[in-house]
This record gives sequence, structure tokens and C-alpha cells, in this order.
Amino acid sequence: MKYQIRKVESITIHRATCVIEVDDQYFRELCDPYTGNSAEEFAKYLAGIDLEELSYEVEDTDMETGDKLRDLAASSWEQYASSAEDGSDIFLQIGEKDESYYKSGGFRIDEHIESRY
Repeated sequence: MKYQIRKVESITIHRATCVIEVDDQYFRELCDPYTGNSAEEFAKYLAGIDLEELSYEVEDTDMETGDKLRDLAASSWEQYASSAEDGSDIFLQIGEKDESYYKSGGFRIDEHIESRY
């Protein structure tokens, strides 16, 4: 029997944007105010804000904070770490080349096993 085999490498890349500083007090004064008391709660609150399309209230209440949030949304990504520097996970896959399996790189995976290659 003939098999189609490929080797696959899995790495993790860490990237970040610019750093901004905002005062949570500003967000406590909005119509949908921040009411928490921890960094975790503030992060969850900010995650609910669409930085790509700030509400009129966010832009109008404090132009400086609005500008900082827009800068964060538009900031480019900079890679600061990659697991490839320390090695990577490598796998052998058996399957069949099939472009309709775009999420696996055009390959239908029947078997997947970690290898030492």
C-alpha cells in the first residue's frame, strides 16, 4: 500500500503591540462605567470595548485617552519570542493531499504521530 506522508513542525510565536498607559478613573465616568477594582477586572472591561470603532462617548469624554486607545488598535505587532529558538514539536502525518482541507495546509490527516526528526 502507498501512503502520502509529510513532516509538520509546530512553533509558538509571541508578539506584542506598543504600550499605552490609561487611568481606570476615566472609564468609571462613562455611561457603561468600569466598576471593578483589579487589573483582571479592568482587562475584562477593556476586552469588551471595540478599539477599532470607539464609541462617540469614549472619543468625546477624553481626547487623550481616545487617542491612546486608537494608537493601540493601529499599532503594529513586534515579535519578542518564538519557541523555534528552543526547539519545536515535530510530527509525522499520514493522509492525502486535498486542497479543501485548508486549515491543515491542504492535507487530510488520517494519522498524526510525534516524531524525533
